[in-house]
Amino acid sequence: CPPPPPSRQATEGFMEASIAPSTRLPGAPNTLSVSFSTTVAIPAGSALLLTSLQGSPSPDGDIEVSHEGGSLAPTAKWLQTGGVLELQVVVDTNPGTLYTFSFPLINPPQ
Repeated sequence: CPPPPPSRQATEGFMEASIAPSTRLPGAPNTLSVSFSTTVAIPAGSALLLTSLQGSPSPDGDIEVSHEGGSLAPTAKWLQTGGVLELQVVVDTNPGTLYTFSFPLINPPQ
């Protein structure tokens, strides 16, 4: 069965923000695809934080991130306990530009 539609939640400074799973099967490997655009530039050295990803048994550590362009780091820090992914911005982003990236996590068992 196809994955569900993406979740959308834009916060201040963001024109668009969405995240879409490749699958919702319990315990399955999942690729999460994230898209965002902002109303302001995000300066190099800043971090993007994705929160509320609790339940994944993926262990703490660096996770490979897939994306095109050079504004985002090739790896992110995953914190299992808090369900947080931290991705560094390595080159200033441009307002209004759509950025996309994806990363793997294991779905919660239930």
